[in-house]
Amino acid sequence: MGDDPGSKENLAPIIGDFNYLISRAEQLLKVCQDGKSTLVNNDSVQAANRSAKEAQLVTQLTKTTNRLTFIFLPISFVTSVFGMNFVQFGQGELSIWIWAVTTIPLLVICVLIVERGEWMCSKWRKWRTS
Repeated sequence: MGDDPGSKENLAPIIGDFNYLISRAEQLLKVCQDGKSTLVNNDSVQAANRSAKEAQLVTQLTKTTNRLTFIFLPISFVTSVFGMNFVQFGQGELSIWIWAVTTIPLLVICVLIVERGEWMCSKWRKWRTS
């Protein structure tokens, strides 16, 4: 009976080896799943960081656009009001100094509003409440 290849004594080491291989495969599967979870979590964190940086860039771009608008809009408005009716352009009786005297203070006010608007609003609210 001991020589029979199908005997229990001959199959015991093979079954032990198979059990070991199955348990090792299960351990490796768990390690792979843990590694996959770690990679997915890291990717989520990196995506969140990229999203935050993009939001910050969009905010900076919006602020820059607002600044440019507040600089060029008053100049465009004053230029359109006065048109080309300046003596220097040969089409009117107004001096170009009127345009400069009107535009420069308006530009300074707009730049102050853009750069110090929040500070000015807080001071205004504080003054109104006191």
